[in-house]
Amino acid sequence: MLPEDSKVVATDFNSFFIKKAKLHFPSIIPVEFDFFKDDLSDLQKKLKLDFDLAVFFGSAYVMDDPDFIRHFSKLKEIGVKRIIDFHGGVHFTKKNPRDHSFKSIKQNQIPSL
Repeated sequence: MLPEDSKVVATDFNSFFIKKAKLHFPSIIPVEFDFFKDDLSDLQKKLKLDFDLAVFFGSAYVMDDPDFIRHFSKLKEIGVKRIIDFHGGVHFTKKNPRDHSFKSIKQNQIPSL
C-alpha cells in the first residue's frame, strides 16, 4: 500500500487512453506524454512533483537503443531511484506446454503452441 501523501502519475501518448484514465481512475494523475518527443524535466516542472519511481507496462521495448539510453539517463537525472519494467513477452517451452513460467524471449522467435 502506498503512503497517503503519494501521487501516482500515469502517462501515455494516446489522448483517448488519458481521457479514459481520468474518467475511470480519479485518484491518479493521467498526463499525455510521448517519450520520443516530450521531455521528462518539463513534465516534472509542469506537475510540480519529484519522481522517485518509474514503472513501464510493456512500453520500454518500443524504444531503440539511443532513445532508451536517452530516456533512462533522463530518469536518473531527474531523481528516479527505481525503475520497474514489466515486459510483455511469454515463452512456453515445447517440452512442457503447460509450464507457464515466464522466460526471456528473443524478438521474432515466438514458437507455435
